[in-house]
Amino acid sequence: MLVAPVVTSARRWPSIGSQLNVAARNNQNNMKRLLVALVGFACAVSLVANAAEGEKHKATPEQKALRKELIEKYDANKDGKLDKEERAKMSKDDKEKAEKAGFGQKKEAKKS
Repeated sequence: MLVAPVVTSARRWPSIGSQLNVAARNNQNNMKRLLVALVGFACAVSLVANAAEGEKHKATPEQKALRKELIEKYDANKDGKLDKEERAKMSKDDKEKAEKAGFGQKKEAKKS
């Protein structure tokens, strides 16, 4: 009867190939973490930028009255808004009043 020899804790040294595999896995994990961190940062920045843009100016009673007056006077199709053609028909004085009250500044700000 043959008996197999007993191997006492023989330590195997890792091969260079397995060491390279471990290093490659670590690099992949680091890259994934970096990618997740960058995507998270980009989302945070976009949320902050949108929150800053979302702040709306509340119209004063004088502005509301002027807007109502201009709409009653120039709103030809009675949709409650002044479209391009209706704004073009406004008198010079009314255009100056509207600009002074702060109407129509959004499009000018976007152009510059």
